[in-house]
Amino acid sequence: MRFRLVCPPPEPGIRSYETTRVELEQAITTLNARWSAGEWQPVEYIPRSLPFTEVMDHYLAADVFWVTSLADGMNLTVQEYLTAQAASGHAGILVLSRHTGVAQRLGNAAVLTDPCHPQDLVDALHTALTMPPSHRRANTANLIRLLDAAPPSDWARAVIAAIADQAGHPPSPRSRQ
Repeated sequence: MRFRLVCPPPEPGIRSYETTRVELEQAITTLNARWSAGEWQPVEYIPRSLPFTEVMDHYLAADVFWVTSLADGMNLTVQEYLTAQAASGHAGILVLSRHTGVAQRLGNAAVLTDPCHPQDLVDALHTALTMPPSHRRANTANLIRLLDAAPPSDWARAVIAAIADQAGHPPSPRSRQ
């Protein structure tokens, strides 16, 4: 087992990200130095953007996809992971921060966690790693059903209607189709 951490670089000039990156890399180096065995290291750190085909390879290799955002984010990434898992017949487990927008959509079908509480992260990861294969498959199928529940065209119509309502204008007949 290995923790694979893919961290594309932030936009240039954001100092807080640079400080965080340095601290993260120091922590990974310390952890790997302590727990490595032969060629194996517990954390595989990938500090670069990846081509989409390589991202898909990582999605398919992941038994657990752990999204611990402190604020909304990673929604598309979560959907890509679940779609890749379902399309390939894999049954990876999604551990998802309660703070992401997609957590509202997926409800309790994902293993939800609060990244502000380290023990909750540990407990959620333990749940994911010890989940029986039959439960994993059912969980993945349920998550995919939830993703398919609202087609993007419905979302777009709802947004257009909300904008029109806010402006005091009824939606055009075309937006209701």
